Amino acid sequence: LVLFGLSMVVNVLGFAFQFVMARLLTPAAWAEMVAAVSLLALLSVPGTALNSLVIKVSGDLYDWGYKVSGQASSGEQALLNISKNKSDLVLMDIMLKGKMDGVETAKQVSSLYGIPVVFLTAYSDSETLKRAKLVEPFGYLIKPYKVRELHTTLEITLYKHRMEKIIKENERRLDTLLRSI
Repeated sequence: LVLFGLSMVVNVLGFAFQFVMARLLTPAAWAEMVAAVSLLALLSVPGTALNSLVIKVSGDLYDWGYKVSGQASSGEQALLNISKNKSDLVLMDIMLKGKMDGVETAKQVSSLYGIPVVFLTAYSDSETLKRAKLVEPFGYLIKPYKVRELHTTLEITLYKHRMEKIIKENERRLDTLLRSI
């Protein structure tokens, strides 16, 4: 009987969660949430191409209503920037200056700050992909990227990350509720 009651509570909470989520993320609510998003653009390519790529990506992000909170060409610089000005998403190249490459930096960003990472890189060899998969990025785009692909990847990343946070919070609440019974 107690198990049946707990099962009913879990089902009711699940339905309530779905009902609330369907109403919380209306197109207007989503647009408002996206407008408040800040990104850290982490882009590094050899030579002068870095400047033109940063300008292009930053321009695209600005056009879509995102705020670029900073740029870094090394993993160490990125972690310092994030510690001072937390970002909602990190757009990162695999090849960075300094001791840490993009994969190691993504691992740190994820573990220290819980910020989703999307790789935007020219590297797609099997060894790089194998390493990148281990840090569970939210996206992996190959340069030269298509503007629509970047925009779609960012939108899906932000949505998925937000939903994961809501689910974790609801799981924590449910756990607290069940422990108090």
